[in-house]
Amino acid sequence: MHSVNWAAYAVGSMLKVKPVLHAHQDNTGPVGKVRGFESGVTSLFARAERQIAQGLDVPCICVSYGGPVDRVSAMPGFATMEKAANAAGVEVLVSHMSQTAAINVGAGALCVAFAAHGHQV
Repeated sequence: MHSVNWAAYAVGSMLKVKPVLHAHQDNTGPVGKVRGFESGVTSLFARAERQIAQGLDVPCICVSYGGPVDRVSAMPGFATMEKAANAAGVEVLVSHMSQTAAINVGAGALCVAFAAHGHQV
């Protein structure tokens, strides 16, 4: 399992650098770094939008947030991703992040999940 080590996380947090992580079948690792939460959110929704265009195995995108879920619709990139999803017949589900996940990735974290065979990171 590749993950983000504590030292890298601590330094990144001081510099407001946020990792973009990919998790699949018990493997988690960084696929990118962005400066600031809003840049990370924009990047994450853009990745989801690209995958919608490439196709999903299940017509559903799950978004979970470790904070008040009413904030998700105002996040940068969400409306564009949701519009692409609606046009493709893909349902977007928004929910609270589980406590276990929030403990692992931190309060205020955002997760976008989908099923796509052959998804490339």
